[in-house]
Amino acid sequence: MGQLRLAPASPLDFLDALDDGGVRHIYRTRPAFAEAARQVAASTGVTVKTDDGELVLVAGLQPLGDEALALWFAPGAAMRRHVVSAVLGIRRRSGPAAGDVAPCTVKAATYPGGVAGPRLLRLCGFEATGLLESARGPVTVWTRRFA
Repeated sequence: MGQLRLAPASPLDFLDALDDGGVRHIYRTRPAFAEAARQVAASTGVTVKTDDGELVLVAGLQPLGDEALALWFAPGAAMRRHVVSAVLGIRRRSGPAAGDVAPCTVKAATYPGGVAGPRLLRLCGFEATGLLESARGPVTVWTRRFA
């Protein structure tokens, strides 16, 4: 396995993102792509790809308020093969980024029925802390506090 490459996130990276069923359609509608573009524009984001350009993960941190950041991410087809590297990368980068504004709470959300998102968040030290109604239905809120 080669090295992973990091680059600033782009909305175009979302076109290769997968849903929990492994289908590459989730961001190929105008509303979903527009949502991804807004996230990238309002965030500090990174795209992780393999040496041959296969998407591992696109992720970012977005301000939520005075003491909170939102972590968003979308996995690619190479995520399963590189999950350990992705988790270590998220842990390594979210800590210092959150530490810049500590004390800080980092939050993320997953849709019901998801497996990969909740698993990744648990591995990154997040805990499920409740449910929230979103424009696309109920989501589970995940939280991690940085002191």
